[in-house]
Amino acid sequence: MNTIKYLMAHFETTLKDGNFSRGEKKAITRAIQGIPWDTRKISLVRNRLFALAKGRHATRSVHQTMDWLDTALKALPMPKSSEATSMVFFSPGNACLNALKSLLNKARSSVDICVFTLTDNRIRNSILACRRRGVPVRIITDNHKALDLGSDVLELVRLGIPVKSDDTPDHMHHKFAVIDRNTLVNGSYNWTRSAAEANFENIVVTDEPKTVAAFSREFEKLWKQMKSLKP
Repeated sequence: MNTIKYLMAHFETTLKDGNFSRGEKKAITRAIQGIPWDTRKISLVRNRLFALAKGRHATRSVHQTMDWLDTALKALPMPKSSEATSMVFFSPGNACLNALKSLLNKARSSVDICVFTLTDNRIRNSILACRRRGVPVRIITDNHKALDLGSDVLELVRLGIPVKSDDTPDHMHHKFAVIDRNTLVNGSYNWTRSAAEANFENIVVTDEPKTVAAFSREFEKLWKQMKSLKP
């Protein structure tokens, strides 16, 4: 009978060269089919895959490692939607802000941010803390709002965080983030002080797999289309 240890051995083999050959994909599929999955086992394997990827950063580029991790995670069975959790937060007040800071502070493998504007230094500090912990961060934002007075975007670029923006007269108006590729933050909430202190706003936090995957795909599509900002 296949075991998680047997499956992880196959994943470790693919990580050596960063590629999944046809034979390796078939072997992994067979190993996965032989395991009686439940939520605990899925979580265990996901955590081990993240640990493998993190240990590989020193010898392989971040993008190569993240591509490998993305392929490996997609091979695993999805938790049942009924097991997903969602939380809702509203402003004015600090509920949305604190939820964002908490998620960023707990991030371990990746942070992909796609927001119209970013001017709240408290959120900026949590983003920088991710970088100090070695968590890869990518940001997509609006080209006009990046130049606003009080915007934190160009500072983040100068500090080495990759940022891209649209190059059009229209707006990149999304306000979402995907944390560790398994948690989505989405809503009307702009990442600004006025959103916390004055505006009526909301965010929804969910780990529902299909929803998270859809926003991850949208982020990757935009990341390929957008233009890199320079310091």
